[in-house]
Amino acid sequence: MAAAQQQLLAQVQNQNQEPLPSYRMKLFGDIPSADGKMKLIKFIQWAHGVSRGGSSLGTNFEGTDPGFGGVGNPTVQAQHTDRNTASFHAALSTIEVGSQLYQTVSVPPFTTGRQIYLYLDSPNIVYLRPPDSEAQEHIRKTTTLTWQDLSPELQASKDVNLHFKAMITGHNPNMHPNMNITRNQMINTFCNGAHPEAKVVAIEIRDDIVLAAQKGCCYPAVWPAGHPLAPNAHPNAGTLSLDLMAIYVHKQFCIKLDAGVFRLKGQPAVNLVSELPVPDQDTTYVSVDDALSAGYHDFNQYMYFVMNKNPPTYLLRTCIKCGGINHMALKCATPDGSVSEEILRMIRYPLGVRPWIFKDKGKGNKGRGFGNRGNGRGGRFGIRGKGGYRPPTGVMATWQAFEYVDAEPDETVPLTATQESDEPSSSDSAPPQPAQETHDDYDGWNYWE
Repeated sequence: MAAAQQQLLAQVQNQNQEPLPSYRMKLFGDIPSADGKMKLIKFIQWAHGVSRGGSSLGTNFEGTDPGFGGVGNPTVQAQHTDRNTASFHAALSTIEVGSQLYQTVSVPPFTTGRQIYLYLDSPNIVYLRPPDSEAQEHIRKTTTLTWQDLSPELQASKDVNLHFKAMITGHNPNMHPNMNITRNQMINTFCNGAHPEAKVVAIEIRDDIVLAAQKGCCYPAVWPAGHPLAPNAHPNAGTLSLDLMAIYVHKQFCIKLDAGVFRLKGQPAVNLVSELPVPDQDTTYVSVDDALSAGYHDFNQYMYFVMNKNPPTYLLRTCIKCGGINHMALKCATPDGSVSEEILRMIRYPLGVRPWIFKDKGKGNKGRGFGNRGNGRGGRFGIRGKGGYRPPTGVMATWQAFEYVDAEPDETVPLTATQESDEPSSSDSAPPQPAQETHDDYDGWNYWE
């Protein structure tokens, strides 16, 4: 009998002509994680897509495939035995080889994939439940969220309330049981945190159940058509539904928005201290005001002369709208003028970032060329205006052209307000050149001509 069973199993395997399946990556080791349960769910979803012997490995893991429990003819049993072997190796392929977990489940009494799956699904093997104190803190933070916690792009979207509802309902992506929030708490969070123009409507619907039923914001008496439980009675019939209420609030919000009752305005996001690391630079932070207060024309002169720092191979730029690093003003969701120039000047950036060069206004002199002055706008901190600004020479000019050459410290002297004169210095080896100006291009950056 045993020989006949092995012969039949060999025939089944030869008919399949399929190698033992293996998962594409390692998921589990000796350290359980907070997302271990989600990893196990993803693996089972993959297993349901692996067909073998008329069924799938997913049904074998869950104990619902044909032949489970000794049911079926010899062919069905042989196919079931083949799936047991395939699921066993598939489950092992998700575990780090050499770990204690692998050594535990790779030897008897573990002989099938279902046995490994049930063991992995048990507490504290691959999934670590967060402590209740952490769960309560998470619930507290979630229930205090508002629409202003969305990104500036989503705040400026007409779907802002739907985005807010999705943010609070998706607060528990790892589906921890102790982090669940009740339906009433979720409704209160949505009503209290919605956009001001939608908040009034949401609170009115929440506090008037009759009005909510009239506006279609309550669960129906029976499951709607298309639902597997239709037309059975709905267990929450007559109570407020967050999904239906959010749709109604969104529609009323869009009606007011399209009618011009109000307009959306993105909230400014100011990086007072940059959160983007700059490679090969130290953690010194300098603002535009620091450079101007020291008597230098711009941030670059301050960085070169005072900080004695060589320019990096790249210079991350800053946004004139929000002060953020390395994105263009045309692609910034922050409205023009919502962040004042005073704030932008005080933002400190790490060395290696080239902030916006602000133009100073005031009475001063403006010349038509080098050494020739005329009436026009001037600068603050004793710095001459556009026409009177002496262009950098020597190493500084080369550096601003992004072609820095090493030089001895005595070869270059910083140009400050006290060193300006009407005529070129006798130490200047380069001939007089036309005055250089700082221009604003259409991308929100400054460049040198």
